[in-house]
Order: sequence, then C-alpha cells, then structure tokens
Amino acid sequence: MTSDSPQPAPFASRLTGHLRTYAVALGVLCLALLVASVVLAVHLRSRSASQQALDQARADAVVAARQEMLNLDALSAATYDKDLARILAGATGTFQKQAASSFALAMFKKPYLDRKSVSSGTIVAAGVVRADQSTATVLVADDRLLRDTSLKTGSVAKARWQFDMERHNGHWLLANLERVL
Repeated sequence: MTSDSPQPAPFASRLTGHLRTYAVALGVLCLALLVASVVLAVHLRSRSASQQALDQARADAVVAARQEMLNLDALSAATYDKDLARILAGATGTFQKQAASSFALAMFKKPYLDRKSVSSGTIVAAGVVRADQSTATVLVADDRLLRDTSLKTGSVAKARWQFDMERHNGHWLLANLERVL
C-alpha cells in the first residue's frame, strides 16, 4: 500500500461521525417537538379563551333576558310611562318598534290605567337555546301576577317566552319576543 491511497477511517472515527449525525437529527426532532408543543398550547389557549368568551356571552344574554322579562311583568297604572321607558331601554329592533307603537300603547296602557292594574313576575327558569358573540335565543318561563280593581285576589298567568337577544355596544337587548307553548 502506498501512502497516497485513502486509508479506511478507523472504527472509532466512523462511530463518532454516525453519533454526530444522530445527535443532530435528535436535536432537530426535539426542536420540532418543542415548536409543535408551543403551537398546540397557543391553539388550545386561544380556543379556551374563545369558549370562555362564548360562555360569558351566553350568561350575559340570559341575565338580560331575565331582567327584560321582569321589566315586562313589572307594570303599574301609577308608573306606566316610567315602566314602559324601562322596557324600551332594554329593547331594540322589531320588539322596540312594536312596544313603542301607538297600537301597543292603546291596547295595553288604557286597560292598565282604567283598572288601576299592578303586575309583577317571577322567573321560573331561563336558558340559552343557541348563542354566539352577538345574538342569542333564550327561553324564559315566567309566572305573572296581575292585580286590579276587578280581581280581589289577583290572577297568575304562566307563560313561556322565546327572547331573541342582540348585543349592541356591549349590552344585550331584546330584539323579538314570541310566546311559546
């Protein structure tokens, strides 16, 4: 053998070369796993924050629907205009237009004033049917007590309502109201 011909690398140096290749590959794999873990953690945190925001929107919509139901029930001949203003403050869209119409005023205000009526309500149950960040459908079960000059003891009306709620400037407002069976 001449000194110019390539000599096979000793076993130890070949092993070191393979270990170096494996170490680099293992490092790249660890780095890829770390990046994937961070991406997954950010995704899960973002999804969790989004779910929390939706849960909060649902809860806020129920609170607003319950309050608007109580406002609708809390009418008195002595404070009718103030009571109506409170109802309209929690309303928007179709419901607000209907409640403020002259027909609605004539249909409800005159009998309340003539009979000196007073009503109040109790929310039996309320829950969200569906919701997103800006709209919600809430079902409300309500017992309404009406007292007036024609009723000595008052009468209780049990009703179930569907509230279509909309979020405007951070406030949930009643957009449409339907009685359900």
